[in-house]
Amino acid sequence: MDREGRGQCQSYVCPPRQQEAIDTVRGITINHGSKMLIHGRNGQIREHNTYGNASYPPKG
Repeated sequence: MDREGRGQCQSYVCPPRQQEAIDTVRGITINHGSKMLIHGRNGQIREHNTYGNASYPPKG
């Protein structure tokens, strides 16, 4: 799994179970107030969550 934040991308070692990996990354994204994307095997985004003070619609 990858986490993007502050202009950098960091990779984390994935636990043996997908749900453990998702829980780990969810805790990190909540701490950082960032966005979490979960991709399926086909590469498409299957779940996305934003934590923190995200404006909607995004400023463009």
